[in-house]
Amino acid sequence: SRLDELDELWLANVNGPGQIVMSGSLSAVIDLVARSRELGWRRASELNVGGAFHSPLMAPAQSALDDVLTNVIFNETEHVIAANVDGQWHGGGDLWRDLLSRQLTSTVQYYDMMTSLDPAVRRVVEMPPGNVLVGLTKRIREFDELTNFIPNESN
Repeated sequence: SRLDELDELWLANVNGPGQIVMSGSLSAVIDLVARSRELGWRRASELNVGGAFHSPLMAPAQSALDDVLTNVIFNETEHVIAANVDGQWHGGGDLWRDLLSRQLTSTVQYYDMMTSLDPAVRRVVEMPPGNVLVGLTKRIREFDELTNFIPNESN
């Protein structure tokens, strides 16, 4: 694909139809934004972030995180939580050590995560600090309710 031709850039997020996020060196991101029309993209912009998240450039942080995760106990649970790294739903247990570690350097699979939700799930609530996911989710599938949790000032 044309993305394979890009040096120092990696697919960071697959957010849904028509929206992906790339991650990489600052110069590569600037070049990508400048070349976006050539690649056939309708729009591209730089995100104001503190690092090349979800790319191999986060490997040093992944090593430090692995050191910390070694001492964390992950209990089994009957509840499931979506993992960004594979877009699937998992119970508890030691599998989470690997999933959390891989999240630093792997692509966020938000689209897969939302399409793998049980159709019986009809309500989605986005937690602070952002309000981006409700908009993304509306483009993926219908829900009875999509809202942002806005804490009142007494919380």
